[in-house]
This record gives sequence, C-alpha cells and structure tokens, in this order.
Amino acid sequence: MIEMLVGTVGAVMTHGVITADAEETVDKAAKIMREHGIANVVVVSKDKPVGILTQRDVLLRVIAEGKTPSKLKVRDVMSTPLVTEQKDISILKAISTMYENKIRRLPIVDKNGKLIGIVTYRDVLGVLLTRLIPFLVK
Repeated sequence: MIEMLVGTVGAVMTHGVITADAEETVDKAAKIMREHGIANVVVVSKDKPVGILTQRDVLLRVIAEGKTPSKLKVRDVMSTPLVTEQKDISILKAISTMYENKIRRLPIVDKNGKLIGIVTYRDVLGVLLTRLIPFLVK
C-alpha cells in the first residue's frame, strides 16, 4: 500500500542526465559541472555509465593531493563501482539502495544498461515529505 502511494522512480527521476566521458580530463568535467550548476556528472564509456564524478571526488582525490586536474582522466578519480537501478522500482526500494550503498545519487538505466535518468536523495525526500508523511499523519 505505501509503495503504491509513493510511486516509482520513473515518475521522479531527472531525465537528460549530464555526463562526462571516462577519457576526458578532470578539469573539463569540472567545467561541465560549473556550466550546468551541478555537483556531479555520471561518467560514461561507450555510452554506458561506468562511474560518477562528484565535486567531493575532485576536491579529495585531485586538489587535496596536489594533482593537476588537466593531466588526470576522469576514470582515474571517479567513484566506482556505479550502483544503478531501473525506472520501475519503487521509491522505497531506491531509498533502500541508496542507504545500503551510502550514496546520494542513483543513476537509472534501461534494461540494456543505457542511462535514462538519475534520482537523488533530495528527489526521494521530496516524495516522502509530500506524499507519505501527510498520509501517515491523518
């Protein structure tokens, strides 16, 4: 019953995910993040998602270690393994997956592994706040 109330990931995911190629340099990926006002990019190789690069990755694995962003490939500093799900899972399942894997972003793929969207902890929190909590308070 509750799962039907909160819905599926496909209904709340963001389409048009901003990506960076695994072979791009870190500085180029950081510029993509800045241009789009985002804190991460899903990393792709041959059109398949293979990792995620976050601002935190750049800060801790590049800047804090005194490395040069223009000389490092995204694949060398991205977070892996990439945890993904499909759009037909429930939002509660997405929350569980994110909690168990200690991640805040969950790329959504189709049955062939092609990236079709992304869900963040803020997306699922918004669903809980607007749909589930009012239901439970009644």
